[in-house]
Amino acid sequence: MEFSELLDDYLYTLRISSKELAEAAGISPAAISRYKSGERRPIRGRREYNAIIDGIVDVAEKKNIQEINRSAVEESFDQVFANSNEGFDEKSFRTNLDQLMTAMDISAREIADCTGRDISYISRIRSGDRRPADPHQLITAVTEYIMEHYYDTAHQETISGLLDCRLSDMSKRERISGRLYRWLFYNDNSPRTYIEDFIHRLDIFDISSYSSIRQQSASSRQISTSEMNVVAYGVDRLRELRNNYLEYTILRSENKYIDIVWNLSDISGEISDELNDRMNIILSSGFSVRIIHVGGSPIEEIMETFKDWMPLFLSGQIESYYIDSNQPFYMVSSFIVSDCGMISIDGLSDDGETCRVYTSTSEEEIDYYSSKFDRMLEHSRMMVELISDSESRNRFLDGYNHIPGVRKELLSTPPIYTISDELLDRILERNRIAKSDRAIIRSYIKQERDRFRRIAEISRIEDHIPNVSREDYDTNPVFLSLSGLFYDRDIFYTYDEYVEHMRLAKMAEAEIENYSLVLREDMNYRKIQIFMNKGSWVMVSKNQKPAVHFIIRHPAIRNNLEILIENYN
Repeated sequence: MEFSELLDDYLYTLRISSKELAEAAGISPAAISRYKSGERRPIRGRREYNAIIDGIVDVAEKKNIQEINRSAVEESFDQVFANSNEGFDEKSFRTNLDQLMTAMDISAREIADCTGRDISYISRIRSGDRRPADPHQLITAVTEYIMEHYYDTAHQETISGLLDCRLSDMSKRERISGRLYRWLFYNDNSPRTYIEDFIHRLDIFDISSYSSIRQQSASSRQISTSEMNVVAYGVDRLRELRNNYLEYTILRSENKYIDIVWNLSDISGEISDELNDRMNIILSSGFSVRIIHVGGSPIEEIMETFKDWMPLFLSGQIESYYIDSNQPFYMVSSFIVSDCGMISIDGLSDDGETCRVYTSTSEEEIDYYSSKFDRMLEHSRMMVELISDSESRNRFLDGYNHIPGVRKELLSTPPIYTISDELLDRILERNRIAKSDRAIIRSYIKQERDRFRRIAEISRIEDHIPNVSREDYDTNPVFLSLSGLFYDRDIFYTYDEYVEHMRLAKMAEAEIENYSLVLREDMNYRKIQIFMNKGSWVMVSKNQKPAVHFIIRHPAIRNNLEILIENYN
């Protein structure tokens, strides 16, 4: 049995849709769709594999279907994945093998010799004319050859780039060997997965529950000044002293600010998690926070950090910057400074025990680290910017109206600037919108139309929109896109009104030379819209009250969001 067939069986037995399973598993509907179609398979033992099992078991328990229990589901998955070549991604293997050979300057002759095949066989595999007879054997041989002959210092940077991992990880030879094998066999390590999961989580994220910081209190224990002038070593002392420092700052700071320089390649992921947890207390206490993230981390790490901090960004109290760097982070250097103290941490990124932590309340030290932060800030760029009001949004967008460039948009509803006044009035009337609000909405849509026309005069605009069937609409209705107005009520179309607006959008495509409309069967988002000014920024908008817009300029996040828009399938 193929995995796609097994998945179909569970969906039928549980009487749920692919989307419902995706929500239960906490992964994107697009991923489930690809698994269901047989285009892709999850990797045995990896996050998506385990998440689908958890989702199936969770739904079965809620529906009290006793024959579908964890033991039975795990056994059925084990049977499907028993073949060592199950899950082989042939298309990605060809692409990745070609990329590997080009980047490392490896000849077809070398690959043929190390695998015991002739050159023509390797060439046919690369061109797609032939499927490997034994993918496991072939990829094992290639991996072993690379690790033996191309693992010198000169090539490690290339390998780390291909696998999207840190140079410091290159010391873990066995781990890198396994990662290289999985990259070739499964295409395991795709940045798109992390971006797609982030967008899915944002789509289902309940902003209203995080629209204000939950009130929490610091520890009642008073930290003495003597406890704040310490030099210590090791990760356990790091944890203790940093917690002491944050509690001391919350209680003693007069100006209520904290500046942080943080290396995303932290000494310990657990330590970073603790900082995230305590940040809620800091924001609850009324602090403003500026953070400079020192880059060079894999996209997985960046997106996990961004996802974890997303609720905190909504407070509006955090400014987040980054300094991009491709240097290997064998050395970690981070610090936090406020008006009443500082803490500095340094060590090795691959050894949590080899670290030094220093705390001080000395005015001289505070002045030094404050000046150091300000100088670093001069060389930083905004990582993510939160926009939570229409005036700020208009000011940001108007700054780019006159700049030519490629504009692409992933929309969950028909573009608001293509609606007619007559259709708009009918929708507002049926939804019983107050006359004063109607005037505000009309003014907003006129503004959006004017902006759209100005941009279309100098730039190409491409809108990607889900093609919603009547059946889809009945289970998930569509509403007017008013997130840019920050309107506090959802205004729904009838299905006929939705169809009419889609017709108007197609008419706009025919009339405006620089405008194109792409109807998509594979888009499942209803609350997310993504606007891209290629190479400059991406705006991710939550199209639901309370509306919020994230402006993303970080190159790794921005580039992969651009890939999501351009290659979504």
